[in-house]
Amino acid sequence: MFTRQITRVALTGLALAVLLGVFAPGCGDDKQQAKPQQTEPPVDPRLVGLRFTDDELPRLDSSTSARPLIIWIASHLTGRECLWSPIPKMMFVRRSQIFPVALRPDVTAGMYDEASRSESPFKGMANLTDTDFLGTLSLHGTHGSYVQLIEDKADLIIVAREPSKDELTLAKEKNVELDVRAVALDAFVFLRNVENTVTDLTAEQIRDIFRGNITNWKDLDGPDQDIKAFTRNRNSGSQETMVSLVMKGEATIEGRNMMSASMAGPYNSLGSNATGIGYTFYYYNAFISPNEAIKTFAVNGVAPTSKTIADGRYPFVTEVYVVTRKALDPDSNAALLRDWLGTPEGQAVVAESSYVPLP
Repeated sequence: MFTRQITRVALTGLALAVLLGVFAPGCGDDKQQAKPQQTEPPVDPRLVGLRFTDDELPRLDSSTSARPLIIWIASHLTGRECLWSPIPKMMFVRRSQIFPVALRPDVTAGMYDEASRSESPFKGMANLTDTDFLGTLSLHGTHGSYVQLIEDKADLIIVAREPSKDELTLAKEKNVELDVRAVALDAFVFLRNVENTVTDLTAEQIRDIFRGNITNWKDLDGPDQDIKAFTRNRNSGSQETMVSLVMKGEATIEGRNMMSASMAGPYNSLGSNATGIGYTFYYYNAFISPNEAIKTFAVNGVAPTSKTIADGRYPFVTEVYVVTRKALDPDSNAALLRDWLGTPEGQAVVAESSYVPLP
């Protein structure tokens, strides 16, 4: 059992007035009367300017794709400076990973002004990384994070999907109920090699590819080449989302040597394979592992971008979740952090990480 709650950020000012249709007296029809404004409940004072010491920070874990977000959040809450830094390209792979780097406050005070940041934001970051701090933020992936939370080895996790059947079964066995709340928007995207001339697929064509019904790109106005459909392992965030969101409960085909056990797998497979198709999350592809050899398919004529995710035009918009145990003490630091993420301040930090905040 788990409770799912979607927290929304309060609208203020002009945006609220426009949405509620409120107009000043004397404008337009004299008989028109202003509607009373609806206000959101006030923010809990404990959440305003929330900060933690290192010792007060809850035990955190995350999906691979949410790793930058949890670093960004933890850095903000503990007063650390956090900048994006590239990780060098790995051997034989034409891609660089980019992660937020949490900097040691004792050595960064006064070192970086705005001008130097804009000129060279990544200069000298490697030797300033607060490795002790980063070591306290676990990364067990989506399934591993749920297991850590259920087994009381983590207090709060940020993950790419709701709990799977296996995780709910484990929670029931451990007599644990989960509180699952949306904290950001993401999208599920489909990957192709840059040399693939097919750039747009319908949602149904994607389903037919992963059902095994469409097996050649010529059936999609592409070259006469067999389609290699790469999948992910069970309980991974990508595979569970593929089955539930895209396949609507149907299983995907399972080809020999076509399943990847990590988020890097599709990139390794597709980087040198012009006939393949794989999938991942938009945030991971755009901000963690941008790859010059890999592009995304448009779906139903809509390319995945932050804008099309925010306005809902991209067909496969997903949510990122903050999850705690339902029996969590409401005054605990983990509960305060969970609740803070739904406030305007928390959502602003989500936006700073380049995730799409909740509407």
